[in-house]
Amino acid sequence: MTAVRLVGRYRDYRDLHLAVVDDVRDWPATTELPPPGFVVLTTHDTRKRSEQEIRRFARRLLDQGCAWACCWGPDADRMELAFDLEQIDVEERGYTQPEFVVTTAHGDESLDEAIWFAIFNADPADIECRSVLVVTEPQWEEQVEARLLDPEKLWDQVPGDEGAAE
Repeated sequence: MTAVRLVGRYRDYRDLHLAVVDDVRDWPATTELPPPGFVVLTTHDTRKRSEQEIRRFARRLLDQGCAWACCWGPDADRMELAFDLEQIDVEERGYTQPEFVVTTAHGDESLDEAIWFAIFNADPADIECRSVLVVTEPQWEEQVEARLLDPEKLWDQVPGDEGAAE
């Protein structure tokens, strides 16, 4: 795993972080960046991972302060479900997350569209979200990093939900 690193910034609004992880099982229990209250975009193929392994990954991101979880890749729906199940599990044990974490799956979209959504559209209602973290596999690192380095270009080139590119 490469350490979480600041790659770019969208205006003065959001810091854009990147971490490259070969396998979701390698995600650490703690990280220094980004600060709690972040949007995470996971871009992984987890079809060969067990439900328990995926849920452990989701739980760690929730514990680290994920406020919105976007999931992209061949198994995006299952990854999104892992985040949802972990939130339910926490509530059933009597703990409460500071906020309800919204989850979205983007398996039917391009990677660029999922990145666009995470940067420009994912916005938790109850907290100020100043960071986006993309946790990706090495196979998508170059594309993700290029988009995080130049979010204005992403805005112009990828039509998003709000009709960004004209």
